[in-house]
Parts: sequence; C-alpha cells; structure tokens
Amino acid sequence: MNTTIKKDKYQQQEGLLKKLKQRLEDCWSGASQVLEELDDFYYDIANDKRLNTRTQEKLEDFFDCFLSDIKDKASDMQYESQEAIDSFVKDFNINEEV
Repeated sequence: MNTTIKKDKYQQQEGLLKKLKQRLEDCWSGASQVLEELDDFYYDIANDKRLNTRTQEKLEDFFDCFLSDIKDKASDMQYESQEAIDSFVKDFNINEEV
C-alpha cells in the first residue's frame, strides 16, 4: 500500500510539473501573439491603399513612438520564456511533450 501512495504522489507531482511547463509555454505563446499582431499592424499601415499619405505617416510615427518598444519587449519576453522553459525541462527532467 505504501508503494501505491508513493506512486500516486509521484504521478500527482509529475502532473503538476507538466501543468507548470504548459504555463511557461503559454507565456511564450502570448509573447508570440503580441509580436504577430504588431507585425500585422505595421503591415496594414504600410500596405493598405485606403490610407492617405498623411494618415499613413502619422500611423508610422505612432508605431515608432509607442509600439516598437512593446515589440522589442515582447521579443525579449519570448526569448526569456524559451530560456525558462529549457531550464525548467532540464532542472526537473520533464518530458518535452506535454
């Protein structure tokens, strides 16, 4: 019976570790989503023919002033999230598949 309890606790711990790894992967995905949306935002500014030149320039300035910093931070967050995932997998001997 004692072996069954230990096995159950081990399985519960493994389940929690996989859940925590998934949370880290969700952080990475969130940063990826931010990058993708900002790329799409800029693409729309640069390529939408419905914008007149003045509005397009104002939107490009807006992107440069406010959104490019967010994009840089999201890129850093994505990189750091991947580093955290890799370290977590190594430190806790987690299977790559969740």
